[in-house]
Amino acid sequence: MKLVSKSAAQKTVRSLYVKDRSSDKSDFWGLTEHQIDGLQSQGHQWDVVLLMSPGERGYLGTSQQVAEGRQGSRKWSLSEAGDYKVHEREIDGWFTRFETYDALFSMLLLPATQN
Repeated sequence: MKLVSKSAAQKTVRSLYVKDRSSDKSDFWGLTEHQIDGLQSQGHQWDVVLLMSPGERGYLGTSQQVAEGRQGSRKWSLSEAGDYKVHEREIDGWFTRFETYDALFSMLLLPATQN
């Protein structure tokens, strides 16, 4: 998903990598290495949205946080299938949690309107 903001001075592009857990019983999200590499190569801002079900709850993580999860001190495990297993216990208190889509969109859109 791409969010595009246009102003007289500049055009801002922000991509979102949105994932939901495969089931209510699943305790992780799978972030595909290939997708993350593709987002990084585009050269503009991107974020990860991790949805919890049921309801509108989830987490918002920045590309910097994802980089830290991939290679930093919070290193996530990479499966043989090529995806990072991201568990809620690993991101709770680190990624920004939201309870409604309104809150998520406010977090995403307000920085663009303040430029």
